[in-house]
Amino acid sequence: MTDSRDALTEQLIAASYNKQTELVIIQEQLRNNANEYFVYAQTLALNYSDTNRVIHVCEAYEQSIKSYASFDNLFAYGEFLHRNDHPDEAALIYQCLLSFDQINPSNRKAAVLRLLMAIQTLRRSTES
Repeated sequence: MTDSRDALTEQLIAASYNKQTELVIIQEQLRNNANEYFVYAQTLALNYSDTNRVIHVCEAYEQSIKSYASFDNLFAYGEFLHRNDHPDEAALIYQCLLSFDQINPSNRKAAVLRLLMAIQTLRRSTES
């Protein structure tokens, strides 16, 4: 009985290791996919002749974030929304970034706070 338990334990450990390895590979593929959509969104943003440019760029950024949310793709998406007259959506992203784990450098946090303040200032000036 002990030998069969030992064998089962070894099988379970091996299966666990294989699943962990598989998960690492999948996560890397998702990060690569996110990077591809991120670059695609930035490329689409330059196509000012596209009458649906904002929609197409938003779709690409959202696919990037869906694949793997990073500070860089969220921040760039927020900036894009902010520059293209979607301050409320940008503010939501900026607020999300403030609690983001990857916001270690204080200059990144300061940039997010400045952009949030700019949106608040804009809101106050349009309300007056």
